[in-house]
Amino acid sequence: MPEAALTNLWLAAAVVLTLVYTVWIIHLRINDASIIDLIWGAGFGLVALTLFLHVPKTPFKILLAAMPLVWSVRYTTFIFHLYSDN
Repeated sequence: MPEAALTNLWLAAAVVLTLVYTVWIIHLRINDASIIDLIWGAGFGLVALTLFLHVPKTPFKILLAAMPLVWSVRYTTFIFHLYSDN
């Protein structure tokens, strides 16, 4: 595996582990595990944004990062509205 790909893999893993650990700590404080539903979709966008900021920019990489970012915003907004209606 090329070194850059391995670095990106470790970076993505660190972002996901930090995010999930933070949500777990919040869950323990508020005693509500359903918050992971909001963070799950946003996590994809966070990883895409983190990796996009870490690599050289090309039109293809901009598009490649934009697709999960747009999906992440749409999904997280939908779930937020779903939960706020209850």
